[in-house]
Amino acid sequence: MRHIKRAASPFAKPFAKRGFTLVELLAVIAIIGTLVGLLLPAVQVAREAARRSSCSNNVKQIALGMHGHHDARGTFPFGQVKYLQRYTYTDGTISFSGAVSGKTVVREGRTWMIMICPYIEMTDVYDKCMTAVSLNNNDTYGLAVARVKQPIFMCPSDVTSGKIAGTKAGSIRGFCGSYVASASSTAFGAAGGGDSLDGISFAQSKVKMSQVTDGLSKTTMLGECVTGPDTNVHGHAMYFNGWVGECLFSTQYTPNTTVSDVLQYIDDYRPWAPTIGGSTFAAYTRSMHVDGVTVAMGDASVRFVTNSVDAAAWKAAGSRDGGEQAGAIE
Repeated sequence: MRHIKRAASPFAKPFAKRGFTLVELLAVIAIIGTLVGLLLPAVQVAREAARRSSCSNNVKQIALGMHGHHDARGTFPFGQVKYLQRYTYTDGTISFSGAVSGKTVVREGRTWMIMICPYIEMTDVYDKCMTAVSLNNNDTYGLAVARVKQPIFMCPSDVTSGKIAGTKAGSIRGFCGSYVASASSTAFGAAGGGDSLDGISFAQSKVKMSQVTDGLSKTTMLGECVTGPDTNVHGHAMYFNGWVGECLFSTQYTPNTTVSDVLQYIDDYRPWAPTIGGSTFAAYTRSMHVDGVTVAMGDASVRFVTNSVDAAAWKAAGSRDGGEQAGAIE
């Protein structure tokens, strides 16, 4: 059969592949950029919310450890042992006394963190610390457990948490974390951190629940701190070598105050953790969260306290028996 070839229509257009014009490409890029710009803040907010939730879980577990110590020993753990002091437990009662010759029974340098370890599944840390005569000076430098970072004591939002203090001085003062115990509503006082303060855990303290007459749910027990990423001799939340209140905080000023902490040997100034030297020591709650800090109350409840909390209410919350008629903290 003979095929008849049809003539091409004079109106037909040849087929051609067509790409994006420069204007269209720029428009697509602009739209994608706008979407990314809208999405990133939401992702960052979600990540910080997750970190803050993890921080709250840490504080809750530590707070339960504080209660575990009270159940076993009859008191909340002391904030720290003063320099060149020792302590003993007799029938569940703690007593403190000065050092003896040669420091053979000195237990200085220990802090509340070490004392609650048996109640938060860290008995090995407690046992190793108890074998050292003193956690000050050379015993800490040679204590390997002091150089081990403990995640439960590190806030996920604080990238400087977990530093090992002292390497710049050629000696190891140990792991520094994110959480500190509530010592007072005032400054700590002179060297040793002050042993007659009005909070729950301070130097040589042995506070019982029954002595928190302002109410456990109204009295702060734990808070947060931040530290500079330096490796100087000391650091905030220096758990293995308590000295002048590095593991404690005061409610004298509201969270994330611009008022500088006053501590010894922390000479690396950071805007988010201002610290100066002095003789009337004090430290305040700070965090890397947005607009506040995570706090545990004496009843082990956990809450987020904003920077704008009423100053009088916050100060009153640091006192266990002041009888202040202040409002709630939030």
